[in-house]
Order: sequence, then structure tokens, then C-alpha cells
Amino acid sequence: MGNDLTSLHPLPNRIVQCARCPRLVEYRERVAREKAARYRDWDYWGRPVPPLGDPAARLLIMGLAPAAHGGNRTGRAFTGDASGDWLFRSLHKFQWFCNICWVCYSRCLTVASSTHRALRHSTSVRL
Repeated sequence: MGNDLTSLHPLPNRIVQCARCPRLVEYRERVAREKAARYRDWDYWGRPVPPLGDPAARLLIMGLAPAAHGGNRTGRAFTGDASGDWLFRSLHKFQWFCNICWVCYSRCLTVASSTHRALRHSTSVRL
């Protein structure tokens, strides 16, 4: 990546609008409708989760989508489970979050058929 990061400015909006993976779209929308009992009163985000932090950061933290009851519920990466709690607690402890990391999802894991085996496939956004 060069010094000019202006090409990344439209990226969060493009990610939120992305529908390139029909299986992932169907899954995250279904999860947002058929909520887990503990979140039945929540309004789910139900869309792709945009990146968080500084795109010029020295540290890039990438996760797997769809983050069913975490990011899909809140609209923020790595929220709603113990791994996200650990991640943000660690970043805060070492004072890394504000200016040296960028948090995003890079690939998706979707539930396939009744066997629930995971399929990996690219969901990159073309700039």
C-alpha cells in the first residue's frame, strides 16, 4: 500500500453494500431475522461489517465473517463474544487501538447444508 490512502475512503460503504456471496447474504439475513433467544429483543445490523480503526495502521487484524451474533448483530467487528472481549482488552492494555490498528473481516465462513460444514470463499471488494 502506498502513502495515498484516499482510495480506501469509499471502502466501508462498499463493504456494507456488498452482496457478492449469495450464501453469506442469505445466512446473515436469516440470522438477523431468526435471532438467538438471548438477543431476541435486539435490532440486528444484518449487513456486512465495515472496517474499524486507522487504514494507515501498522497492525491489521482480520477476522472471518459472518460473526452471526456478534458483528452481524452490532455492526462492529469482533463484538459479542469472548474472543472480541479478549482482543479489545488486549489492544487497550497495550494502547494500540486508537492509532495503530485496523480491524476488518477478510473472508467468510458460511454454514453449508444440513451437515454444517464450513466453506471458505473470497468476499473481497474490488476498488
